Amino acid sequence: MLAWIAFRLHVVGDYSTESDFYGGYMQGARLIQQGRVDPARYDVVGPGYDLALALVGLAVRDLFSAGRLISVASAVATMLLWRAMLRRRVGAGAAFWTVAFLAANALFIRYGYSATTDMLAIALQAATLHSVLVSEGKPAPLRSGALAALATFTRYNAIVLLPVALACYAGLARAPGMSRRRAVVLLLGGFTLVAAPWVAFSLASGHAPGAALFTRFSTFYTVSDISRNMQDQLPAYAESLAAARSLDQAAAHDPVAVVVRALGNVPDHLRRDATELLGLPVALLCLAGLVLACCDGRWRQLLPIWGSGALLFATLAPIFYSDRYSLAIAPAYLTLAAAALSSRLLAARIRPGGFHLTWILGLALLVYSARAAVPHQRTVLRDQPVEVIAAGRALARDSKPRERVVGRKGQIGYYSGREVVPFPRLGTLAELGDYCRRADVRYLYYSWYEARIRPEFAYFLDTTATVPGLSVVFHSRSNPSVLYRVGPDFGKAPAWVARRDQVHLHLARARVQYMLPAEAADSHVLLASDALDHGDARAALGHLDVATKGGPLSQKAWWMQGEALRAIGRPRQAIEAYEKAVYMNPYDTLARLGLGWAQLGAGNTALAAGAWREAIGPRVDSLTLREMVRIYDRRGDREAATAARAELARRGVRK
Repeated sequence: MLAWIAFRLHVVGDYSTESDFYGGYMQGARLIQQGRVDPARYDVVGPGYDLALALVGLAVRDLFSAGRLISVASAVATMLLWRAMLRRRVGAGAAFWTVAFLAANALFIRYGYSATTDMLAIALQAATLHSVLVSEGKPAPLRSGALAALATFTRYNAIVLLPVALACYAGLARAPGMSRRRAVVLLLGGFTLVAAPWVAFSLASGHAPGAALFTRFSTFYTVSDISRNMQDQLPAYAESLAAARSLDQAAAHDPVAVVVRALGNVPDHLRRDATELLGLPVALLCLAGLVLACCDGRWRQLLPIWGSGALLFATLAPIFYSDRYSLAIAPAYLTLAAAALSSRLLAARIRPGGFHLTWILGLALLVYSARAAVPHQRTVLRDQPVEVIAAGRALARDSKPRERVVGRKGQIGYYSGREVVPFPRLGTLAELGDYCRRADVRYLYYSWYEARIRPEFAYFLDTTATVPGLSVVFHSRSNPSVLYRVGPDFGKAPAWVARRDQVHLHLARARVQYMLPAEAADSHVLLASDALDHGDARAALGHLDVATKGGPLSQKAWWMQGEALRAIGRPRQAIEAYEKAVYMNPYDTLARLGLGWAQLGAGNTALAAGAWREAIGPRVDSLTLREMVRIYDRRGDREAATAARAELARRGVRK
């Protein structure tokens, strides 16, 4: 299933977790393939994933395919390792249920086909625990240490596996056939054998592995919103924000504050693990499993596993919550659910046939997990930036190999083979033009994603908004994006900037392409008004229909809908729209006039006369006044007819 999703459906990495692949891991792997290793790249994550990507990439030339293959293989390996480990320590029932719930978990499936470090890191952590807890033979501790080092240099917080392994070999789960001291020495030797060369090489290059996890901790890991990414802030604000957060380094001198913050995160992380990572029903089963394992004595066999999970949880407690980060703890959590379903204390059976009641509960919760996983994958796959593949090909055809493109994410560079220059947060078009000239940029890529985080330039999505120095190379509509060629005039203000109505119109045309109906309702109404002004009633109706999905229409919007419906010959539907407009504002002359004409179109002369009677006055056009005189004379309404004639006479118009 994972391979099918990865290679049939997941054709391009997303703009969230997989952007690190295009913006970092891919370049690191290519450098390794060229024989160049830069320790400066590994201040947040280790070189483990880049190395694996480089090695697999020698056989699978497309690195994105190599990344997906690594994840699929790692996910399968993770399940096999946990199954083998739990069968030996706890029993076949616990092994089955743990792996079954893992296979049905929405996050496990997602990162099982995504080109990210997650699944490789989880597989290496599982391999380390397997080696420590169930592997036999004299090389087992040495292998455990080496695997712990590999896991650490894939995800630095996996360093907690080292104290777990030390505790196991020291007595919690002793290595068979050797003394505690020998096992500990071999473990540390295996870890040092792998870790020492890399650490020495990094330090000699002036970079401590994982240093940024500490030096930039308060900037990036305690803030969950977009402000933690300085690229997405205006320069002046970013500088002040960085300065303010640099003061947070004082926490190093106040460890109590750090501990208090971490402890405050614990209940929130546990709650979100229960609801977002596991699903509440499965989480409740885990809680029951903890109690049952303590009662039936199996907690002793599971203690090393729970200890590793607890330490991984502790490394995440000081930072903002991410279900992706917590995924590494999921197997340990799920051993609790498995402990409940495989407990002899719940071994009740249904007669005849001897079917376990716990199987009914377990299968029901598996169905629950799978039903939650399916829409999650649909959402992930639906939001793939598939447009960037075609845009990248267009860029490759139109550009020269050394020419560069401005873009917020690295996907456009991967699919074009061109260098990507970061798209900074700038306040004006002139600043962006100056930036492109200084960076010697020849192309600019702007998609729905850039519009979300660079909204000041949203009009780039509207190709009718002519901008000096920009010419369209590629344009996609379903997932809106535009690739521009950048000329020397880029940065000059367009002529339409001087007209506020034109600015709003171009922004509206852009917003309706990438915003949800609720967000873009006002923009749709504005475009409907523009369409009516140009005599395109059907286009106006299309915009108004979308606007209704975002919430109730305004009084003006109902009037416009009535105008559009009447223009295409649907008077009865127009009457309903006009009536809503009149209900919302009984004194709106235009709505009453439209309602009267719609009633006439439907053959309701009396109702037309009633709608118009309150509207007679200077705002009524002469054509309607003549029709009023004719109708009121026919109906014998002298007062209304006289009022209409008087208004015509005031204008010098003869009846």
